[in-house]
Amino acid sequence: MLRHSLDVMQIEKNNFDNIINLILDMLGKTKDNLKSRLNLPDIYECPELYVIDNGKGLIPIFILNAKEKKELFDWIIHSVKFPNGLCI
Repeated sequence: MLRHSLDVMQIEKNNFDNIINLILDMLGKTKDNLKSRLNLPDIYECPELYVIDNGKGLIPIFILNAKEKKELFDWIIHSVKFPNGLCI
């Protein structure tokens, strides 16, 4: 008997979703918000992610701009191979 059953595929999907939502800066889906930025100095030394004096955070380097998003989507469309019938 297992007390806890972890579904590895669900964990991988959640991690993938969180990373994609973060780099694409999807409103309401990302975990990068003001509350998490306020806790950051206590956890991790990364001054470029801290909240500045006016109460806003700087845009992190891992957020893609419009050109980079287009390049990512073009790469997915033209270079990634999917099994037949998986994606249309």
